[in-house]
Amino acid sequence: MTIDLAPVVQALLALALPALTAVAGTLAAYAVKRFRLQNSALLSAQIAAAARRGAGLAFQFLAANAATMDHVAIGNVAIAQGANYVAAAFPEALAALGVTPEHVSAMVQAELGRLLAAQPAKVAA
Repeated sequence: MTIDLAPVVQALLALALPALTAVAGTLAAYAVKRFRLQNSALLSAQIAAAARRGAGLAFQFLAANAATMDHVAIGNVAIAQGANYVAAAFPEALAALGVTPEHVSAMVQAELGRLLAAQPAKVAA
């Protein structure tokens, strides 16, 4: 006497397939979310590093012109040069994260303030 288990196996597969599909979908959604978060963190770090380099350019501009941030016109040009550097270096990253030119200018200005505070005798009055 032989027992045919094919109908039982087919019934179990029919029950397991929706569960496996749900698990696979959940894992895929988690992987995509995790990748996006890691990618956003990487882009943010790159933009922050570019803002520091842009502030360095602004600092050099102030030093080359023997100016301080008290000279509003020269200070604005220095910050604009730093912000333009960041915008030119990472346009896709800025767009992907929704960073506006105003945010970039504020980041460069903040980093420039940090540089000026660290080197008061060279550029700051």
